[in-house]
Amino acid sequence: MEAKPVMPGLDALGLFDGCVSLGRRPGECVATSGELLRIMDRYHIKEALVHDYHARSIVPIAHGNERLMKEIDGQERLHPVWVLD
Repeated sequence: MEAKPVMPGLDALGLFDGCVSLGRRPGECVATSGELLRIMDRYHIKEALVHDYHARSIVPIAHGNERLMKEIDGQERLHPVWVLD
């Protein structure tokens, strides 16, 4: 009988989250990029597309997009998604 090869771990899959909201709305969004990275590490998520919650709901939209860029600055695992008018 031949042994089966070892199954790869979740880290080897390179999981990518396609929709994350950053913002200050408790229960529905993650507040900071640091908090998001801790959650991603817990679930073995390698990278994520991220938008700012307020850019979707509060005018002017540009403020939320600007806040997003500041919040994820230097975080190579987080990729910005801008909200457009």
